[in-house]
Amino acid sequence: MQWLRELDVVYTVALAAACAAAVLLVVGLKYIANSRRDLVRERLRRVLGGAPDDRSPEKGLARGPRSGWEAALGPIARVARPGSERDLGRLRSRLAHAGLRSDRALVVYLGVKVLFAFAFAIAFLVVNQIWPQPAMYAALYTIACTAVGFYAPSLWLISRIRDRQREINHALPNALDLLVTCVEAGLGLEAAIQRVAAELSLGAPLLAKELEQTELEMRAGLERGDAFRRMADRTGVEELRNLSAIIIQTQIFGTSIAKSLRIQAEACRVRRMQLAEERAAAASVKMSVPLVLCIAPALFAILLGPAAVKIVRELLPTLGGHT
Repeated sequence: MQWLRELDVVYTVALAAACAAAVLLVVGLKYIANSRRDLVRERLRRVLGGAPDDRSPEKGLARGPRSGWEAALGPIARVARPGSERDLGRLRSRLAHAGLRSDRALVVYLGVKVLFAFAFAIAFLVVNQIWPQPAMYAALYTIACTAVGFYAPSLWLISRIRDRQREINHALPNALDLLVTCVEAGLGLEAAIQRVAAELSLGAPLLAKELEQTELEMRAGLERGDAFRRMADRTGVEELRNLSAIIIQTQIFGTSIAKSLRIQAEACRVRRMQLAEERAAAASVKMSVPLVLCIAPALFAILLGPAAVKIVRELLPTLGGHT
């Protein structure tokens, strides 16, 4: 048995070395490909005499971070970089929906995904040294732990986006009611947005920050509809997208913006009530799972336990005596 345990340790070490070699090979190949691509892009910029585009979706990866730890994450982040520009832009949009709008957020996010994959794989290998598994199972478990570590930040990002959008949707009808009140009181839309943002800074800080940024963009010269559309793109909330469409229609047709905002607030409140009713209706279905798994066995044990004990003590010996 001792030599089998030593053989498992050798297989585990060999597997870890093979995985490390494969990962290093992939990192090296992607680094060489990206470096060549950056070199070609830099030559084209020199020939054309143009400056780098700061709005490019790969700004966080191509231009490089500034601080030391971000410089260390830069080459690691290139491993998990999406292959197409469309996927890269979609990832940046999802980070913006989660409130991570810095140019360095993409580098940090991708680097953390790769580091988590390494960490989970190394953690399993350490555990495997204490409780060794067969080589085949160890390989499968290592791959599974690597996948879990790689996709764990994605699950966290999805949860953060969902929480932010839920909070904004919950506070939006009240914000629209305040906007209607301010506009009907004689304030302009920009001043009304500023006042509502100040009022919501404690109760709904996420929506208040978005309204403040929208108001600053409108002060800078951006049209109302475009400013609200940018806010919808930043948050990914469909209600804000509908609101931007309504504001654009009021500009085109010259209708009352207070009346349009009141209608939109009522529609948001109705949708919020329908969503709450849907969740309440689904609660009974969700409660059936813990009811069957946790409560029903205890209930059966209480009701049928004494009868089962009496059957075992009295009936079974009697039947055995007759036979």
